[in-house]
Amino acid sequence: MDLVKSTSFTAKQILGAVTQEVAAATARNINISDIYIDISKLVIQALTQLDFAEQKQFVLRYAVEIGKLQRRAGGEYLDVVDDLVARSKLELIKGRFVGFCAVAGGASCKYLTSEDRSPKVLDPPIKAIVNCAGFQDITTSSSVLIQNLIRRKICTPNDSKRGFVIDKNFEASKNCYVMGPLVAGNIDGTFRVWHAESCQRIMSFSQRLAAVLLQSALEPSTRVAIPLEIDVLVNAV
Repeated sequence: MDLVKSTSFTAKQILGAVTQEVAAATARNINISDIYIDISKLVIQALTQLDFAEQKQFVLRYAVEIGKLQRRAGGEYLDVVDDLVARSKLELIKGRFVGFCAVAGGASCKYLTSEDRSPKVLDPPIKAIVNCAGFQDITTSSSVLIQNLIRRKICTPNDSKRGFVIDKNFEASKNCYVMGPLVAGNIDGTFRVWHAESCQRIMSFSQRLAAVLLQSALEPSTRVAIPLEIDVLVNAV
């Protein structure tokens, strides 16, 4: 990509250069996976040469279009799910989430089974919720959880409308932390995230968030007991 040799260019021009490179590779029957790493390195190199205003435009607007050109999917993401299911670390329950309810020992959720649409309550009680949202403008998201977070001003959509405003510790508001795709659209120094659907990226960010949570737990004023095991509900919208 000759663009990185230039002394002046814009975020939009990076998108144009990548588009040309991908088109040239496609015309030569080159698999995008074979050039993914090389193009990504050049894009990051070009990004670091931009001023902050152009970097922000890249994160909020143009980087997602580049991601669409390089999109990869398949076994690299699904194999880990199959492994967790095989080791009884993850259980898939077919049904439609309809709401939460109080039960002995905490809270649980109501759902409709996929077979006969009969209502059921998940057992055992839930101690943590992980919400996995799809590719939506979060300001018009169909997720009730996301709607309520915004309505109650617990989380604020960032300018990309793909994620929430967070600080360097992934905190959207006091004691409310964001992880996964909703981290997208944030830029703070060298922390520049335009999409966060990649398992590798989420695991990397999760390690940083884990360190933040551990440090918070170890502070005398906020020390809490960390359970060895917790029940987790994954709400995939």
